[in-house]
Amino acid sequence: MNRRYGCTAHNEGRTVGNVKVLGVISARLNSSRLPAKQLLPLAGETMVGRLFQRLEKITLVDQWVLATTADDYNVPLVEWATAAQKSVFAYLGDVSDLVGRIDAIYRQYRPEFIVYVCGDSPLVEIDTMSGMIQLLQSSPEAEIVDYRPLPGRSQFIQGGFNVWKSAMWERIATGSHTADEREHVGYVTRRFPPAERVAYFEDDPLYSTLWHRTSIDTLSDYKFMQTIYQRWYANHPTEEVVPLRWVIELLKQEPELMEINRHVHQRGAGEPVLRVGFAISNPENCQLAIDCARSLQDYHAASVVMLGGGECNKAHEEWSLLPHQELHREMTLQKMHENEPFKLLVTDEENSSMTGVKMVQLQKLMQEDIQGVDWQRECAKWLMSQSEEEGSRSL
Repeated sequence: MNRRYGCTAHNEGRTVGNVKVLGVISARLNSSRLPAKQLLPLAGETMVGRLFQRLEKITLVDQWVLATTADDYNVPLVEWATAAQKSVFAYLGDVSDLVGRIDAIYRQYRPEFIVYVCGDSPLVEIDTMSGMIQLLQSSPEAEIVDYRPLPGRSQFIQGGFNVWKSAMWERIATGSHTADEREHVGYVTRRFPPAERVAYFEDDPLYSTLWHRTSIDTLSDYKFMQTIYQRWYANHPTEEVVPLRWVIELLKQEPELMEINRHVHQRGAGEPVLRVGFAISNPENCQLAIDCARSLQDYHAASVVMLGGGECNKAHEEWSLLPHQELHREMTLQKMHENEPFKLLVTDEENSSMTGVKMVQLQKLMQEDIQGVDWQRECAKWLMSQSEEEGSRSL
């Protein structure tokens, strides 16, 4: 069985009645690989806007709510929802407690059914979701719906959503205790007794004839999705949604499109995170740093931070799409490491901007098991060897 676990997303308020089927879309702008991705454009509309455009065509869902967190970083997402007249809920609890975030919304509405959608999946198929809701509504003994396994096929191109009855959601909410179970919605169900409460949905066999990533976690994923959306809307009106069936046929006709993000590694629940900092002083090294950072993101699901490089941000669009922060003071590296330690630190060659104090701080960081390197145009060679070594040891 190919269960789909969620992504990550709370405000306290009144109880809302008359909602039988509640839809919750989780979204935060704090992605460690592609910050603010929900507000990036897809064919002239934000990603989250495109997702709402799809989901609001599901007539069986009475209310859709955007579930985010109440930290300052996500204010632009709340502002977008308010301007677009979408229901939004900003959770005041732990930003990583997605189960708590959804449960707070659930307890406001008290629906009979809850549909959860990960906010980085802009190709979820609305006919499939409608069929799953109908199946669960007509299955008195079932509490959750999943794809019926097909002989010789274990994966479906679809993902990023779940449909539960309220009883199953309450089991998930009360049974999720570990950090992974609180962050990855439905992960706790691996400990539940097997499947007599599962209704199996027979989806169109077409959706199991090809598997490819349809979630957006990295810049490579975003470039793939941009290509798909641009191809569709070049010949279709903006109010039409991109059909997943059309996407599958396109990828079969032009399989080279899958090479854009075929290689991206999906980080699993409980998988250690390789955190890498790039401290860049020389503008000539910007593109090399970007290439190395994207490689680590895609192949190792690494969390990268581009440090310094004000000129890089101005001259390279991809730099601005990666997690980045200015190095305003010489103690910044040390403070960042204390808050969230780096496993690897890559810095360019020593020059006038790498002062003695910064070098002392770098040495201190290296003493704390961070591997540093002078750039000297050896980044690609060095980084691949180091990341492969790290991957074999810890990923």
